[in-house]
This record gives sequence, structure tokens and C-alpha cells, in this order.
Amino acid sequence: MGHVPHLGLFEAHLPVTDLDRSIDFYVHRLHFELSYRDGDRGALLRYEAAGRPCMLGLFVVDEIRHRHPAECHVAFLVDTRRR
Repeated sequence: MGHVPHLGLFEAHLPVTDLDRSIDFYVHRLHFELSYRDGDRGALLRYEAAGRPCMLGLFVVDEIRHRHPAECHVAFLVDTRRR
């Protein structure tokens, strides 16, 4: 199979144990917009970078049960320079 060019991350879903705290982090620290919230069950956040949308789904679980952190991982490149 040949190379498939991609334009960046489009969508990711992460389990969380504290929905309010998670929404607060992504909205206030990484400037995502809250697009949809399903009560205490989950939320959909949206961000636009370079004119392209990125969606992050958060779904509530009682406990995170991964054997290894890499099983459910997403990383964002951030500018750490102080302005």
C-alpha cells in the first residue's frame, strides 16, 4: 500500500473519570470549544487548527483500566514559549 497523505488529527476519543475536570482542562488550557455534552456521560469538544477541525470525544468510565498508557493516548503539540 502506498503513502496516504494526511492533514492532521481529525478525531480522538478518551475515557475520563471526571467529566467536569476534563472539560475544564481542554476548554481553558487548550482552548477547545464544548460542542456537545450528554449529561454526565460524555462530551464532544472541537478545535480548529490551520483551518482544519479536530474533535475530541470524552466518555465517562468508573475506572481507567489500561494495562499500558499507550493503549489510549493522544498528544498535542503546544507552544510553550511565554508571550
